[in-house]
Amino acid sequence: MIDYKTSNIRKLREAKGLSQSDVAQSLNMGAGSYAKIERGENGMNVTRLKQLADIFEVDIVQLLEDDDQGLICFIKSGNFSGNIGNNSENNHYSGDSTVEIGKLNLIIEHQKQLLKKEQQRVIELEQWVEQKNTHIEALQSVIAKLEKDN
Repeated sequence: MIDYKTSNIRKLREAKGLSQSDVAQSLNMGAGSYAKIERGENGMNVTRLKQLADIFEVDIVQLLEDDDQGLICFIKSGNFSGNIGNNSENNHYSGDSTVEIGKLNLIIEHQKQLLKKEQQRVIELEQWVEQKNTHIEALQSVIAKLEKDN
């Protein structure tokens, strides 16, 4: 189990100008269920945590950190396929190296996903530039022909 910082989720949602219903719809869940996540009443699986990070366009770490105390997530059993919940009794780092490795692996996985998206965007932009260069060359050819004819 990982404890997440519920206030971060709310703040990120509000900063994006999204309602709870907007986020719930993006997650394919009911607004009431999402509201329980923000209040810390419902746990989340890691997939849901990643989805929230993508919706808010932030790193997963921002969903787990405390503004005043740094990273406060607490992982029980090191099992990332389990649920994620908010437990105020355990709002500290456990000191277990397997926990730290698990957190870092989660962060790395999310960073890889963000990098893959950015690489795809670069490819799309390169293709767009190539098309525009082709158009420019065609227009330059037309201009040269018109200037020659005049």
